[in-house]
Amino acid sequence: AFGRTCVPPEGPTDASVMVILEAPGWQEVKSRRPAVGPAGKILNECLVAAGIQRVDIRVENTVGCVDMDREDRRPLPAGIQACRPRLMGDIEEIQPRVIVCCGGVAISTFFPGFTVSKVRGMVRAWKGVPVVATYHPAYALPFRSPQVKPLIIEDLKKARELGG
Repeated sequence: AFGRTCVPPEGPTDASVMVILEAPGWQEVKSRRPAVGPAGKILNECLVAAGIQRVDIRVENTVGCVDMDREDRRPLPAGIQACRPRLMGDIEEIQPRVIVCCGGVAISTFFPGFTVSKVRGMVRAWKGVPVVATYHPAYALPFRSPQVKPLIIEDLKKARELGG
């Protein structure tokens, strides 16, 4: 049993682009790095295709700690609320020029009640910062919906343009 394990964000503290995902998985917990498992590989492929260097961006999870003893590790509302001050503090400190929200958990943290299908491809302002909503890279895994990968790339290109 792993219990509660936290995975810190990764990337420069002056990044112009911030990518916010959902929560750490097994590989992330093991390595203590965000987005290094199968979904992370998809994210990396999409970043390259969009002309973005991963080392130049900030990668964070909506929920930094995950209860590895639960089979369904989707973040619970209490966990999202508990991690919100950390996430908002990081955004305030980093002051990214654009935020990319990957998946419903990240999107609803900024725009409660909104889903990926409602806001994907749109740019919405949050406290003056453009937010690009896209699918979570895990959704583009081969056994799920790989056809969304070009859409993620398109959204990341939009973020790159906005992030300067």
